[in-house]
Amino acid sequence: MHINSPLNTNGHRQVLEIKPKGIFDDSLRILLEQYFMLHNIEFKVISNESIFSQLLEALPKLAH
Repeated sequence: MHINSPLNTNGHRQVLEIKPKGIFDDSLRILLEQYFMLHNIEFKVISNESIFSQLLEALPKLAH
């Protein structure tokens, strides 16, 4: 589990779980979403592939 910077781009606190293909046990995901919701924190599962895609998209912008 990865806790990113305290604020995401929307100004909300967020916890990201990074998994291959974004596959995560639904019952555990629901429990974690409910727990973090009590603390006004968003819990999200994202795929490794989506991170690589965003990186590839950002690389040309970083070169300038």
